[in-house]
This record gives sequence, C-alpha cells and structure tokens, in this order.
Amino acid sequence: MLSSSFSGREKVYAYHSGPKVINFAPLLHHQLVKTDVFWSSFSIQARTVCEVYRVSHQVFKNLLTDNDFLKIVTQTLTENNINLIQHFKSLMDEPVALRYCRFLLEHSKLINGRYELPKFFKYQEIADYLAIHPVTVAKLTKTLAIQNILSKSGQQIIIRDHQALTRLLADQDDFDY
Repeated sequence: MLSSSFSGREKVYAYHSGPKVINFAPLLHHQLVKTDVFWSSFSIQARTVCEVYRVSHQVFKNLLTDNDFLKIVTQTLTENNINLIQHFKSLMDEPVALRYCRFLLEHSKLINGRYELPKFFKYQEIADYLAIHPVTVAKLTKTLAIQNILSKSGQQIIIRDHQALTRLLADQDDFDY
C-alpha cells in the first residue's frame, strides 16, 4: 500500500504477500457509511507477478453475507492493522540497525534452501520504508556481510545466516555500522 506526494514521490506504508483479499476499503466504506464518496490517496501496486480479480460492488456486498468471507475480511483487517502498528512502533522505538534486521527477516523468502529478499527491494525502497538514508542501508548491508550474515547476488540481498540475524533482533543487540 502506497501513496504519492504532490511532487510524485512514493511512500510505501505496507507490503502484502498473498494470497490475500486487498483493496476492499472503498467497497467496505460504501457498505458501512452508505455513500459513494471515498477520498483516499492510497493505492496498491504489484511489485511481483500476481493474479488480480476485480469484484463488483454488488458481488462484494453479497460476499459480505457469507460468514467464511467475512472471517477472511476480518482477519485481513486485523493483520493489516497489526502490521501497520508494528511498523510505526519500529520506526519510533527501534534503533536503525534493528529496524533493518526486522525488515530483512519479515520480507525475505526461503527459496532453494536460502533466504532471499525479493529483487525489487533496492536500497532506495528499503530506505524509504525504514525512514533512513540509502547510504545507511548500504553500510548496514556491508557490516552484516562482513559478519557473514548477508551476501549479495547482483543487487539482490541474500541472508546467509538466518539464525544469527534472528539472534541479533531477539537480543535487541544494536551494532555499529
């Protein structure tokens, strides 16, 4: 989920991994508030290949009468709320190094026996999400690479020692970079 400033700069607030029901806020708002007016400066942008199904307002309204679908919507709303609160808390309370470690653990995927950050996560995008400078991301990556916790394959970040990274975060072990 992202927004764009008047100058065109994008700010990412949340990343969603699928499968998931997303972007139903305008329809749910219409259903609850009974108005077609929904002002939002947020949008959803796919960063990876995905399947998207568009559901009309009437179909969505009918689905809301199904308890299983309502459970999915409630779970999604709860998960999104928790993720946003945790991200905000991390930005406010955690040292930069630990924020970066948390980001790596939350967004890496186990592929062919190793944890990889998806290729679309470039330093600038990570920096924007964590409210830090891209040079700081580079320094953190280099420090963790020297410790054999991270490596790079081209521009992609690879987690070489998932347990060590997990320990750093669990121990709240801030480090110099």
